Amino acid sequence: MHLRSDRPFTYIYIFFILMGPVIPMAYWIIDKNFMYLPKLAYYPAIMLILWGVFKSKFILNDWFIKYLIFYSIFIVTFGLALNPISKATFAHILSLALPVLAFSFGFMLAKKKSNFFKIFEKKMLLIGLVLSLLIVVYYFLYKMGAIPYFGASTLITIPILYALYKKKYEWMFLFIVAAFFTGKRTIVLGVFIVLLIYLLWLGTKRPLKLLMVSLVLSIIMYFVLINFSEMTIFSRFMPFFEEDIDWNIATSGRLNDVLAAISAINQNDWFWLVGKGIGATFSVENPGVDYVWVTHYTHISPVSYIFLGGILLAIPVYIRLFSLFIFSFKTAGNFYSLLFIYYFVVSFSGAILFTDPFLWVVAGIVFYRQQNFNQVSNKL
Repeated sequence: MHLRSDRPFTYIYIFFILMGPVIPMAYWIIDKNFMYLPKLAYYPAIMLILWGVFKSKFILNDWFIKYLIFYSIFIVTFGLALNPISKATFAHILSLALPVLAFSFGFMLAKKKSNFFKIFEKKMLLIGLVLSLLIVVYYFLYKMGAIPYFGASTLITIPILYALYKKKYEWMFLFIVAAFFTGKRTIVLGVFIVLLIYLLWLGTKRPLKLLMVSLVLSIIMYFVLINFSEMTIFSRFMPFFEEDIDWNIATSGRLNDVLAAISAINQNDWFWLVGKGIGATFSVENPGVDYVWVTHYTHISPVSYIFLGGILLAIPVYIRLFSLFIFSFKTAGNFYSLLFIYYFVVSFSGAILFTDPFLWVVAGIVFYRQQNFNQVSNKL
């Protein structure tokens, strides 16, 4: 049966990408409620994933999916008995469902060779150009004092990787320069880790192209360092080089975030094995902040999975993800392999594995390529 949910899903994904720099601008200038704008993409995407999976009666027949389904029954039952029902309860249910439903949906998209890929890739350079313009607008609004926080959260990485995949190095150059104006260290570090892996892949296959890409990257770094050495993003790296380093400040609060989750897990040795179940929360205190932040996940995804379902959840998840990472490393000439590498890398400093349906769709696409590599090669 032909899956017709691919086209709206594609446009929802494009909307989600473009909202990256728009959300913080709207948040600071118009109204604080604009922080919930990503939900306009997340929830329709999740509903389309549900509709596509159930309409096609397709759940991937794989040990990973079967294990997650059966072990999630325990996590849900255990959590309902141990924790009060709250927003965290439903958020955790979503975190358990995404690796099953979105992963299966991504596999199904790839298997049926839907219009998702054609539409998504056809719009990619335009997406990158629009994102770059929005990022520059955000940067100058910040410089003029209209926005107090330098952090235009964005997925400019996706057009960067697409331009790299298509060997459109002039576009890649433009998008990477735009990335430096986001104020996000994770984006810059994630992109350059992926580029390094790509260079290693090229080094074993095409030495001349390796030289070409290396030259382009050198020009980019020279241009940025010479002309934008005063940019705030470079100061974000300075705490790591201070003599009396404050690791919590250097990691933007992520250290206290993780320590608070580990403290909650340490309340009982069994929690390390089976987690605290759905609905569990913990409190995070940060120096200089006059309120306690109560949350249900950390920005370090492995700790989040241990907090929710223990090592019995975290280990199978990372066995599958690491397997896909190795495959993506070996096939780094493919756009979706590059995209998965980026997602996998930044998941260690962000919560996207726990909250982002699009990441798991990409994981499903890469898994299909892994299972059918001789047939699909680099066509997908």
